[in-house]
Amino acid sequence: MMNTSSGEEWKPGDFENYKETMASAVLSGKGVDIVEAGSLPIGEFVGKQLLVNLDEYISKDSELKKDDLQLNALEAFKHNGGMYAMPEGYFIRAFIGDGDILGEESLDDRNWTWMKWRRLPHTFF
Repeated sequence: MMNTSSGEEWKPGDFENYKETMASAVLSGKGVDIVEAGSLPIGEFVGKQLLVNLDEYISKDSELKKDDLQLNALEAFKHNGGMYAMPEGYFIRAFIGDGDILGEESLDDRNWTWMKWRRLPHTFF
């Protein structure tokens, strides 16, 4: 059993039931206006024209500051050229290392491999 921050208790199978129930409601045209859709088949809903393209609303919103948005990150969430789902957030995976040490290694951007990258830390110890 999983307890959420709102105090709800989810038993095994409840999440799958939620996904099926929500997808059925959207497909029948009886879905809610705003939903957390991370686990729902957004592409299928877009293909069936069940979701509204948010681009028009975003462009007309006078209070929304586009400089506050990471537009390049939002592009990754577009379907068929439109913004039908807005991410609640995103993260970037990165490798961080000591520039001085890495500078001594010859990592040629044109021909490095993940195997070489994986062995690289072992050369420092």
